[in-house]
Amino acid sequence: VVLFILSILFAIYSMRPMKEALNLLENFLKDLIHDLNTPATSILLNTRLLKRHGDFPEVERIELSAKTISSLYKNLEFINPNQISKDENVNLEDLINEKITVLKKIYPKVTIQGNIKNATINSNQNGVDRILDNILTNACKYNKKNGEVFISYENNKLIIEDTGVGIKDVKKIFDRYYKENENGLGIGLSIVKQLCEVLDINIQVESKLSKGTKVTLQFP
Repeated sequence: VVLFILSILFAIYSMRPMKEALNLLENFLKDLIHDLNTPATSILLNTRLLKRHGDFPEVERIELSAKTISSLYKNLEFINPNQISKDENVNLEDLINEKITVLKKIYPKVTIQGNIKNATINSNQNGVDRILDNILTNACKYNKKNGEVFISYENNKLIIEDTGVGIKDVKKIFDRYYKENENGLGIGLSIVKQLCEVLDINIQVESKLSKGTKVTLQFP
């Protein structure tokens, strides 16, 4: 009994550094999220002011880069998405058209075709925005040269298909920090999976190497 109690006390004592490290990491992430938001917002505001004086490709590239940083910041915001509401009216058509406009500028060699009309769901605006941003960005980023992305919606089901390089291990793509190449941080799809679970969205992924990937989102 004495040895059992001592082993428990020792285990608790040995866990303290790990708890302190996790608390330190959590506080660091909170500070990082806050610090990322300020410069990204400032850059976006100033690029919009500069665009009033003329359309310069350099300014547009700066704006697109700032939007990419802003997207990473928003991902970090949802690194623990359990406490979000899901009773907002979300216009999928507007969200997707907005994403397509930006992605066409970032990936001009990828053709994006969207057939989304009168698509409104009851969910969380920011959560669905994060889901779509990660999936559509991946569909373009890991596509082939002169590749295509097809987006369709019917009966509360959104389908995003690409002609990209494909995924080696579909079962692992939602694991945090898992990535199949050097690009990215390996947290985007992990956040997508968590958000889908919280928002009761069923996500299915099918993929073939060198053929492409198909992501299906079934909304409740």
